[in-house]
Amino acid sequence: MKKLFLFIVTIGFVFAQTDETINVFIDCPPCDMDYIREEISFINHVRDRKEADVHVLVTGEDTSSGGFEATIYFIGQRDYEGKNDTLIFIGDPTMTEDEIRLGGVRVFKQGLFLYLKKMPIIEKLDIIYSGLSQEPAKEKDPWNNWVFSLRGNLFANGEQSYKSMNGSGGFAVGRTTEDWKFKIGVNGNKNEQAYLYNVLNVDTVNNDTTIFEQTDIYTTNSRWFGAHIIRSLGEHFSFGVWAGIYSSSYENKQWEYYFAPKIEYNFFPYSESTRKQWRFEYAIGGAHSKYMDLTIYEKTHDTILKESFKTTLVFIQRWGSISTNVSFQHFIPNFYQNRTNIFGNMSVRLFRGLNLNLSGSITAVNDQIALKKELSDAERWFRLKEQKTNANYFFSVGFSYTFGSIYNNIVNPRFGSGNGE
Repeated sequence: MKKLFLFIVTIGFVFAQTDETINVFIDCPPCDMDYIREEISFINHVRDRKEADVHVLVTGEDTSSGGFEATIYFIGQRDYEGKNDTLIFIGDPTMTEDEIRLGGVRVFKQGLFLYLKKMPIIEKLDIIYSGLSQEPAKEKDPWNNWVFSLRGNLFANGEQSYKSMNGSGGFAVGRTTEDWKFKIGVNGNKNEQAYLYNVLNVDTVNNDTTIFEQTDIYTTNSRWFGAHIIRSLGEHFSFGVWAGIYSSSYENKQWEYYFAPKIEYNFFPYSESTRKQWRFEYAIGGAHSKYMDLTIYEKTHDTILKESFKTTLVFIQRWGSISTNVSFQHFIPNFYQNRTNIFGNMSVRLFRGLNLNLSGSITAVNDQIALKKELSDAERWFRLKEQKTNANYFFSVGFSYTFGSIYNNIVNPRFGSGNGE
């Protein structure tokens, strides 16, 4: 029996804002919505999910090969309440942007057929079948799930009195299966800032004045080499080990070796991770550090034992998304040397047209044992070295309100977004 693959294409022009078809709200921030509106012109695209007959919600996760797996939820509303479907689209890391767009639109069309088949618009659509004489054979993976990645970046800017250059690069190799997750990598970063200015030199003996140009250069750099291995222990538990070596001029560390086993419990099954997660993580490990300069504790090296707890909550629902995590770590046995962090991010559609976006983080800092004892003026002014603090934070709040026509079918690319960009 032939294996059939189905997709839908339009064969005629469909006018926007028609009652012959359905209203659809596609909730996919990274998607090229202009392209989707052009390719799927046989529905009414609306701006608000509450106006939609079908809410299309897209969530995604990275795959072991460096690509992604998008889970596309088709949620029926109003006359289609309770009529839901879920499809998967896997993006390969070698795919071009256009190939990803084409594949994503094809899956959207497949899912929408469930809701269109009883609408008048179905008479203007064709179903095209691609048949195979037998089941497609699974391709043998010559790499056996091993993935290699190489990256590099160089950024420079400047003006007459200032120049800046930042370079970074890295290499990683990893392998992911259903039961195991392994990765090893190396990264490096160097940032250099140069300040050019004129210096006035007055020779009082010879009553002579000269002006010469001086350049002050300030550099920070960091390097890291590390690996981790994770073992799946069913639908709720995982165990892993992290180890590596690290150096940072900003953190006053000539080098630091670290080793940390971790265990994680997910209250929800891992198979539901694209929609909801509630993870609890515990780790205990050690590190040995050699410092570049004498620290505030009069030390040139140190060995520490550290314990940490972390919980993470993630929900991606029709009304929006929320993610938050709380972490606490301390040195053993010095419990008073600790760090607590609370982070949250929330995007909520309050009601038709009104969206609220909140994000923020606050950290209580009591574990800066590597701080350099004496800072120069340049290290303090240009933040070349980490400085003492009891806390750090950031907070962002924003909202948007849109009203007017509920339809969002028209595509007009002239002058880009039309905002002077």
